[in-house]
Amino acid sequence: AVTRRAIHSNGSTSNDDSASTRIHRAKFSAITSKAIQDAFASLEEPDPDLSRSVDARQELDLRIGVALTRLLTWRCVNIARKRFSASTRMISYGPCQTP
Repeated sequence: AVTRRAIHSNGSTSNDDSASTRIHRAKFSAITSKAIQDAFASLEEPDPDLSRSVDARQELDLRIGVALTRLLTWRCVNIARKRFSASTRMISYGPCQTP
């Protein structure tokens, strides 16, 4: 389920689905001044399906990255040590290398 969590101006938080709590999403694909300004000029209601798909993608990226990192390290670390650096300890795979 999609959780709506409001952060109030005083810093307190609440989980609230009431109509008095309005949550909007700014959607942008580039980190430029214009893209961010355009996104905030056209805020949208959150899409629960999109939220779940993002969660699923993150989970898959993590699981696949961990599995392939282990496999690549196990099978290829000696080759990497010979070709690149003797100090190589791990070969990492993933679209995102840091959390």
